[in-house]
Amino acid sequence: WKLCSMFFSSYRWFSRAWVVQELLLAQDIIIRCGQKTLDWNSLQRLAQQGIECGTQASVQSRGFLPLSALRTLLTDGAPAEDFLKSISLLTGARTAEEQWYSWIMFLVESIRSQNATCLHDKMYAIFGIALKSVPPGWRHANFLKANYEQSVEDTFSLFAAVLLENLPTLAILSYVSTLSGDEPK
Repeated sequence: WKLCSMFFSSYRWFSRAWVVQELLLAQDIIIRCGQKTLDWNSLQRLAQQGIECGTQASVQSRGFLPLSALRTLLTDGAPAEDFLKSISLLTGARTAEEQWYSWIMFLVESIRSQNATCLHDKMYAIFGIALKSVPPGWRHANFLKANYEQSVEDTFSLFAAVLLENLPTLAILSYVSTLSGDEPK
């Protein structure tokens, strides 16, 4: 348990938006810390052990396990068909395009609590994951491109407008919030 506690408290990688993107899109994961390596299965067992110990490691491990669970629901970075159908039921999505946008909404919920130095990076992590599963030729795939010249507000507004236009739910509006008045969260 001591090793688990040290690992998860020393390495806050799993709270970073770009790490979520890398974890979900990578085929094979090997964590390297100096001369030591840790494979994906060992990392999962370490996190589970931290939770079972009920120590400080359990707090750190809890942030990792949802990412681990999400990774198991993907096939080559795209949501498995059964998983896509499940999240589509929650949004009322009926068409294949609405189902894909439901997947993006799920990614928003999964990544919004992650940290990012630049607020654009949260959205661009979502875009990077979503691009892996976008059906070819869909008209709105071009909104998933990173553009750091655009303000965070404009990026979010465009993103939200596309989701509002293509989903049978207004759920994206519940994600709008502010910190200290005017800075988007």
